[in-house]
Amino acid sequence: EHLLNPKEFWGEYVIPSISRDDPAFKDNNYWRGRIWGPMNFLVYEGLRQYGFDQTSYLFALKSVRLFMKEWLEESHYHENYNAETGEGDDVPNSDPFYSWGALLALIGVEELFDVEESGLRFGSLGVQEINELHNYRVGSDTYSIKVGPNTTEARRNGKLFFRADNAVVVRSYRKLPDSVEFTMKGNGLTKISVIEFNPSTRVEVCIDGKCMETMTDGDGAVSFEAELDQRKHVHIKISVLQRR
Repeated sequence: EHLLNPKEFWGEYVIPSISRDDPAFKDNNYWRGRIWGPMNFLVYEGLRQYGFDQTSYLFALKSVRLFMKEWLEESHYHENYNAETGEGDDVPNSDPFYSWGALLALIGVEELFDVEESGLRFGSLGVQEINELHNYRVGSDTYSIKVGPNTTEARRNGKLFFRADNAVVVRSYRKLPDSVEFTMKGNGLTKISVIEFNPSTRVEVCIDGKCMETMTDGDGAVSFEAELDQRKHVHIKISVLQRR
């Protein structure tokens, strides 16, 4: 009704600090119509935490494109931006080297990978082309993510540990000594491989409480299929079965 309404906040450049149909918008001065990195960042966090994953991708894409436009042209990252032209230096009161302008780029990073209280989050829905993020450091580990319309891959220290043949969002990913647990969103039947175990190990795969036993392959991968939905999370837990 509001965010995606081009008469109010949506458009090529988002989001203006006041609705486009407000008389103050035409002033294009500070909080009267300009785009601000911190406002985009907080709105993006809300979209993501409330599970509007397809909208969050579009919002992240627009934020990154806004940042890159002037960065590539003039190596500036501005205090605020024109909501109609995407320019940052069209007014005298927009500092061309203001740290929070880089939040627009950080949104793009977080859309592909982030660390949340419940575990790792990675992947994205609604992507139309391959998106990649490399060498994101978390503690002593580095992560790389590749997401496209028909693939989601995650690597830890250069080693592949997750693959899906679809664009998916993985949340609350936790690796414990004898189990891996996470939730997923996606679109339709999806083949998933989790490469976190010893080779030729018997494991139990539980998808929303429905469990089956299987074996890891020679690379320690567990492969299975799950019917995914873009509107709700599927809970997956893989556990090593103890030898009797």
